[in-house]
Amino acid sequence: PPRLATASAPQEWAEAAHTFFKSKRWLPATEAYERSGLLRERDIAEAYYLRDQARLVAAGSRSGDRARKLAFQKAGDAFRKSGDQASMGWAATERLSYFRVAAECYCQAEEYSRAARAYSLAQDFAMAAMTYRKAGLFDEAMAIIRGHARSIDPDVVKAITDVACLEYLRKNQIK
Repeated sequence: PPRLATASAPQEWAEAAHTFFKSKRWLPATEAYERSGLLRERDIAEAYYLRDQARLVAAGSRSGDRARKLAFQKAGDAFRKSGDQASMGWAATERLSYFRVAAECYCQAEEYSRAARAYSLAQDFAMAAMTYRKAGLFDEAMAIIRGHARSIDPDVVKAITDVACLEYLRKNQIK
């Protein structure tokens, strides 16, 4: 935390928090935003802190892999919350950015369905469709393709459509 007296004005805490945030010192930024009363900014700094912590979790063992996935899931949830809050009046680019980072965290956690939903919220429909495909959720992948084919690279559309058709044929579920 900054070397400010506990009775420092919220504006001083906000300035200190902004300085910490710009230098990617997420935990002091979180604490300073809390003291300044800037709770949405606190949540964003905390999300970045959680992602950094998740990146530090060692994988390689079954318990390490589980801990790493849980840490990334928690970070994804925090970014998703920031995206949801940003939709209540913040700039659209920030909102989309938080959803995109949430999706990336969910991918690291191997939570592909949640990642695909976050990619959709980020309006990255190609990644949403590819991630639904990775999750084996072909109906959802095809729904994205049908709704957003014009904004997705034609090669991606063809690849996902071909795989979905093969899967539907395999299960006798041609649609």
